[in-house]
Amino acid sequence: MPGREDYSLLIGKRGTVLTQLRPAGAVDIDGKRVDVVSEGEFVPAGEPVVVAVQLRGAQEQAQGPQGQPGVAVDDD
Repeated sequence: MPGREDYSLLIGKRGTVLTQLRPAGAVDIDGKRVDVVSEGEFVPAGEPVVVAVQLRGAQEQAQGPQGQPGVAVDDD
């Protein structure tokens, strides 16, 4: 789709949770607010996370590095 960002460039980037992830919410990544979905767990604001996958309509499991929640970029 024209005008859509390539969020795949965010995979592997680390960010900080801006709004509680229940499992959806927002994360700051490199100074940009990005809508994400967590692995299904509650993640409080202020927690560090890493982008693990990009969602494309279907639910995918987002797993971060050991001890750090993973999130999936929600590009819908």
